[in-house]
Amino acid sequence: MWDTSTREIFIYSDIGPAWADMFGTETLMNALNDLGSGDITIRINSYGGSVDEALAMIEMLSRHDGNVSVTVDSIAASAASLFPAYFPSSAAPHARIMIHNPWSMAMGDSEELRKQADILDMYRDSLITIYESAMQMDREAIVSLLDAETWYTAQGALEVNLVDNVMGSGVVAARAVPKDRFKNVPMDLVESQPEVVEPVVDVVKSVASKELTLKLQALRLKCKLQKAL
Repeated sequence: MWDTSTREIFIYSDIGPAWADMFGTETLMNALNDLGSGDITIRINSYGGSVDEALAMIEMLSRHDGNVSVTVDSIAASAASLFPAYFPSSAAPHARIMIHNPWSMAMGDSEELRKQADILDMYRDSLITIYESAMQMDREAIVSLLDAETWYTAQGALEVNLVDNVMGSGVVAARAVPKDRFKNVPMDLVESQPEVVEPVVDVVKSVASKELTLKLQALRLKCKLQKAL
């Protein structure tokens, strides 16, 4: 989604290909073609998603004919955190940013699983390169933060240089995060559940909370099969 009047592009969903109802390179290319040359702002409210798509979008934006800035409106988690780290960025006072190690899904024998682990390490090195440049920390410190799945408030992200400034002074609740989406979601961000829930409603909410994760798993499997062909 984008707005030609304000020249803003909204990454307000998981990062991945358009065919999976996510925001990725195809959507960004359409937005950039529509907006044309000139300064643009990328607004982020995303749990993250595909590292490949995020890195490709960063490369596309770095070639754009105009200044690119990033605003974290609420959540910039996982691959979405690469955008404020790479470009000049601001965060809303209530925003949260999370960095962690890349995830994947693998099938096969022990040798195949070892190969997948090596691939994940390669992806992690790509992330570390971006975080090192922004945060001005050594590799070992960043690896520890990724291992721990580290969550930052807007002020905390400012202190470690993941964003360049925090906007305004208002306090608004950050977007809730399904507790099973990541391993270390801060308790104040965990999606609340009603005390009494009818069984059918409970099943629907459970399916909905896992839908995004299943989409990503399907995407990774499709990419793996395409590479094998």
